[in-house]
Amino acid sequence: MIAPIRSFVGSIGLCAVVLIGGGCSKTKPLNLENPTIAEHAPACAEQGLTACELACEAGDGWACLAASYAYGHGDGARKNETRMAELEERGCAAGLGEACRWASRNFELDDPRAKPLLVRGCELDHGESCGLAAMIELVAAPQEPAGLQGAIEHLDRGCELDDAWSCAARGDLYELGLGGAADSAAARPMHERACKLEVAASCRNLQDPDRVWSVLPLPTLFGHLHMPDPNITFDGFQTQVTEALVVKLGYCLESKPEATAVLLESSGEPALDGVMVDTINEWRLSLGPLFPEGKTVCFLMTYKFKSTPKSG
Repeated sequence: MIAPIRSFVGSIGLCAVVLIGGGCSKTKPLNLENPTIAEHAPACAEQGLTACELACEAGDGWACLAASYAYGHGDGARKNETRMAELEERGCAAGLGEACRWASRNFELDDPRAKPLLVRGCELDHGESCGLAAMIELVAAPQEPAGLQGAIEHLDRGCELDDAWSCAARGDLYELGLGGAADSAAARPMHERACKLEVAASCRNLQDPDRVWSVLPLPTLFGHLHMPDPNITFDGFQTQVTEALVVKLGYCLESKPEATAVLLESSGEPALDGVMVDTINEWRLSLGPLFPEGKTVCFLMTYKFKSTPKSG
């Protein structure tokens, strides 16, 4: 008679076994393509999905993420997004900030279920969660100005945890005087840190102190956004290569809804550059209540287009 399936913790670790003559049969190892999860959950991943689920039940947050990843990618089991989300939230409850961030991805940022997960992730020292929690608060700030203080606290913590966007956004708030008096001196170290973390807008702030190159969400500063997409045709272009064409632009506003386009880096195709500049100059954005009087605020835009060689 075959003995029932049971859980067993032995010297070789946690595994699901079928006792047939006393043997231990491990399930197929997980193929975790996410390097961070693979690094933190090597033992259960080697022993298979059941082992990871059991370890998750025992409070191992990284095992929860390993199992959720498996269900999300059909690794060792059929794809099951419901089970994936359950395991991510269990990992968050187990005290793993990374799992809180993963769990939040199951919702749009404007879904009220996302913010509590991100706030918890921030409390558990996950920097990206701090930045995203602040982003939600910044988007709501024109209607809920008191929420700026929460955003500031989350940005401060996110920057301490080396979240690049948190550092850049905190610098912007200092520059623009949102949540307190404008303070360029306090903004500078934030932009320096963000620049080292490769935030292009912060690097430009250090080079161009007369304007604020912002990473803040557009709804923080603007109301209605009329931003038509460019009407691009490639007829007449001279390019004979297949790699992407890149146009880097800035658009700047100073207490008025008309944008002024600044070409920062040419695509090599003057016709394309001209279309992009003309398009941005037609944008109209109604200034929101938090737009700072007397400040010039600029945003970096990078557009990538695929060029194809001419026939003949």
